[in-house]
Amino acid sequence: MTKERLRQLYFLTKEIELKRQQLEKLNNFAAGGVAVLTVGSKGKQNTDTVGNTASRMADLKKELEDALFLYWQEFLAVHGYIKAIPSGEIRYIFQLRYINGLSWQQIANRIGVLDESSPRKKHDRWLKREFAKEDANDCA
Repeated sequence: MTKERLRQLYFLTKEIELKRQQLEKLNNFAAGGVAVLTVGSKGKQNTDTVGNTASRMADLKKELEDALFLYWQEFLAVHGYIKAIPSGEIRYIFQLRYINGLSWQQIANRIGVLDESSPRKKHDRWLKREFAKEDANDCA
């Protein structure tokens, strides 16, 4: 498991939240029945009515479904990796970071230390040891 792959879960969560917010705005727009004047790329003015939002809403729903599918694939992979970590402290740090999406300072507060660098360094040392093991196995 690479650091980049672990981080994918965090960013997929953010992407899903963004798409949900966009969909909510479109739903509110459609429910309000308001026409919006927009200016196209060539300066041409268009009136966007509620009916014209249906296509965008369908596209956004599909994008959200795709993102959720990817999220669950990554969640299962990351969760399986974290579950296999033998150290309870390291496992907890990884869960807080990658499953719960907490910042390093929030993680430090949860584990009872003041400095965010403490859990971050433990995390980085763990990954460095894991990568060293993988490299040693690849060379063998």
